[in-house]
Amino acid sequence: MKRKIFWKDIRQSFSKSKGRFLSIISLMALGSFALVGLKVTAPDMQVTGQHYFKTHQTADISVLSDYGLDKDDQDLLETLFQQAFIEYGYFSDVLLKDTTQTYRLLSKPKNISQYELVEGRLPEKEDEIAVFDMQKDKVALSDTLTFEAREQDKLNNHTFKVVGYIRSTDILSKVDLGVTTVGTGELSAYGIVTEKVFDSSVYMIARLSYHDLVGANPYQEMYLQKVHAYKETVQTLLKQQPKKRLDSIVSKTQEIIDEKESDLKNAKQTLTDAHSQLEDAKERIDEGKEKLEQAKETLQQRKIQLDNAREELAIAQFQLDETYQMLQEKEVALQKAIAILPKEQWEQQAVQLETGKQSYEQGQAQLNEQIEQYTNGVSEYEQGLKTLQEKERDLSINEESLTNKRQEYFVQKQKADVDISDGEQKLADAKEKLSVLEEPVYHVYTRRETPWSAGYRSYESNANVIDAVGNIFPIVLYFVAALVTFTTMTRFVDEERLIIGTFKALGYTDKDIYKKFIIYGFTASMIGTLIGVLLGHIVLPNVIYDTYSHSVSIPKIELYIYPEYIFLSCLLAFISAVLPAYLVVKKELNAKPAQLLLPKPPVVSGAKILLEYVTPIWSRMSFTQKVTARNIFRYKKRMLMTIFGVSGSIALLYTGLGIRSSIEELSTKQFGDIVIYDMIVAQKNHMTSQEKIDLSHALSSSDVSSFLPTYSQTLIKVAGVKKDEQQITMIAVDNEQKTAFQEYIKLQNRQTQKSIDLTDRGIVLSERLAMLLNVKIGDTVVFLDENKNEWSMKISGITEMYMGHFAFITKHYYEEVFNKPFKINAYLVKSMVHTDENIQKKATDFMMLSGVKAVAQNTTYKNLIQTVVTSLNKVMSVLIISSVLLAIVILYNLTNINVAERIRELSTIKVLGFYDKEVTLYIYKETMYLSIIGVFVGFGLGHLLHQYIIGMVPPDNIMFNPNVAMYVYILPTILLILLLIGLGYIVHRYLKKVDMLEALKSVE
Repeated sequence: MKRKIFWKDIRQSFSKSKGRFLSIISLMALGSFALVGLKVTAPDMQVTGQHYFKTHQTADISVLSDYGLDKDDQDLLETLFQQAFIEYGYFSDVLLKDTTQTYRLLSKPKNISQYELVEGRLPEKEDEIAVFDMQKDKVALSDTLTFEAREQDKLNNHTFKVVGYIRSTDILSKVDLGVTTVGTGELSAYGIVTEKVFDSSVYMIARLSYHDLVGANPYQEMYLQKVHAYKETVQTLLKQQPKKRLDSIVSKTQEIIDEKESDLKNAKQTLTDAHSQLEDAKERIDEGKEKLEQAKETLQQRKIQLDNAREELAIAQFQLDETYQMLQEKEVALQKAIAILPKEQWEQQAVQLETGKQSYEQGQAQLNEQIEQYTNGVSEYEQGLKTLQEKERDLSINEESLTNKRQEYFVQKQKADVDISDGEQKLADAKEKLSVLEEPVYHVYTRRETPWSAGYRSYESNANVIDAVGNIFPIVLYFVAALVTFTTMTRFVDEERLIIGTFKALGYTDKDIYKKFIIYGFTASMIGTLIGVLLGHIVLPNVIYDTYSHSVSIPKIELYIYPEYIFLSCLLAFISAVLPAYLVVKKELNAKPAQLLLPKPPVVSGAKILLEYVTPIWSRMSFTQKVTARNIFRYKKRMLMTIFGVSGSIALLYTGLGIRSSIEELSTKQFGDIVIYDMIVAQKNHMTSQEKIDLSHALSSSDVSSFLPTYSQTLIKVAGVKKDEQQITMIAVDNEQKTAFQEYIKLQNRQTQKSIDLTDRGIVLSERLAMLLNVKIGDTVVFLDENKNEWSMKISGITEMYMGHFAFITKHYYEEVFNKPFKINAYLVKSMVHTDENIQKKATDFMMLSGVKAVAQNTTYKNLIQTVVTSLNKVMSVLIISSVLLAIVILYNLTNINVAERIRELSTIKVLGFYDKEVTLYIYKETMYLSIIGVFVGFGLGHLLHQYIIGMVPPDNIMFNPNVAMYVYILPTILLILLLIGLGYIVHRYLKKVDMLEALKSVE
């Protein structure tokens, strides 16, 4: 029978105090939820990353060089084969045709840094490509991507078919993909293709995966120490390569220059020889013309001679014909004479006639001979004339051929002159470039330091953020919850004092009595703890992880059970709910049953409180105010518990809201109040006259508001918890433009908002970098340049800056430190229209100029900050909600305890004639006053927590604003007022319903 009554009493203790029971469950659930959830999320994220990197064999070290990695570089790296797997690859940045989107095409790896196939397949042919899964919304499978062809891209093919979507363990970020020298200056996407697509004699990247780091946790100190040691080994190995590589390039380039010079010389000689041949041909033609003219003249004279000869022959023929006629007449006369004259007379005539005939025959013979000579002369003349005409035709043909050859020569000469001029210019440019060619920089990166590692660092930073918050936030929350639970259980034992005495009088053992309260505390605390542990292991990691998934390309989080945190939660629950019950019951059991059956003696009062000694104030206080003041100090434990409970809740709420306040306007402050320029345009080290003119025109265009010439250089400094190499942008300004510089970057002290002047006594550092280096004004810092040369600089100022690391320096101090003349190589540019679209368009225009090396926009930093803000806001929302719930439960619990403990006192003053409102205020004023004190204490504690967290949470290159907005103070205050009003209403209704006479009955 006894046991039945005992267990019935235990059950009734649950049913009669549902509010207390649920409040303990709520407190333990909230505490364990925050503790377990925040403590397991970071390990879950880290293990997820560890498995992801192990599965895809992510490279531990990456090696890149300004001029690629040649055979000599590869031979050196191959000496590490006993320590690491080594794999080489290609990549090239290309512009998607008819867009401003820049893709980085990488060769498909064999073993190291493999890609996760999300959908489709990996490329197998030269015309296939797999793109990153973040391009799903823009590019469909089987789509064709065509890229602009450039000489520098070293690609055999520029058109590809999309065959798959992939993720990379190297490139996790969806926001900051890296910078490029193509398009807008910022990468838009990545893709992988086969190695055969690349036409390059050197590799662009070497990836190293060390044997003893396979599967290691990349977030542990052991891994970081080892990988930094390996990095130093590789840097030492490649230390002599820059000079050797430069000498090799100079030698090979000089050979090519000599060969090209010889080709140009031969081309010039060929032109000279062709010109000489044309001149010789012209001379020969001119000589032929002269000879033809002489021949013509000779033929003409011959013709005249023949014409004269023909006339003479005609005359001679005429004379011979007359002579022949005369001889015929004489012969007729002789015949007549013979007939009539004597022989003597006609014989003489006959002799004369015979003499005349002989003379005629001789003349005829001579004439015939002359005719034959004339005929031969005519034949010769005609032959000479024919030959002359043939020569004239040949000459005409030769002249026409010469004319054609001359025309062809001049056409070819013009083209050759252009080619020779271009060749000479190219040779001059090549010689100039060769003369100023610098040693290449060999970049040795860990996973955290590669140009595309923003996502890797962001993912690790996110895990560190949760870990940092988990190191302080749940401790405070759990401590407050535990104290209130401790008080609640103590009050529960006090309420059960009479029952304890009854059970003891009935002969129940101390063990039985302990059992009741241990069961109650254990049940309530374990139910709450198990709920919190379950939600903490499952819900909170997923909620937090999902907040980062929109900015980082990662697989689903892997959830694990952490027995140590479950045990810790159960232990804390035991200490909070079971231990106090045991200790208080133990104290009560020391008393006799008769004493336990009597009510506890009232708290000793009567001593003056401190306020009573302040007569001017005390004398002006009303009766109820004096009672309230005395009661507050009368119940010191409850006073401290209320203050601590409220302050703890307010501190957590302040911290959550404070972090939101610190990050929500970072972008506006950074890129509206401090950084006023829109982009930095970096020019090439060596520009032609035309390139300088083109850049000058672009800077002076109508869509550029203004620009400021500067010198920009990247410096390196190892800093931060992980000892990473921090990239620092050093900007040097001409001393005459120091005032104008403030219109582009406002240098000011964050706390005083006082402007900081650039001086020749040192550099001005950005505040976040100064925090990481733990330096102050007047200190000296040693920086490294890209060639690992050390430069010592004194700090003359620390300026407000929330994004990136900067060092600002004057021209004179720059020349003093670096011992070389100041030379403009970059321009701070302000656009006429400050929209992201316009800035990207203008950046593209600048990148199209051959004299521009790179363009750095502020849009990437804005997106990065917005990502951090969005992610942290969601995390803080969870913590803020937890803080609000904690505040509700604490105030409800403490108010309940206060009312329950003083119900007889309240009944007394009500019986004495106090109105209901006065009865409520009699006790509730204490809660209000103590809550007000708790608010101010909470603001102080919250400020300390806020400052601690914003110092631990941000990534190395981001600083949260230490100042908070007014709503961080206003919202918790309003929330507390609403809670007090709500609880006051509940208490008021409760006190109205209480049977005061019953409450005043004696326990006897």
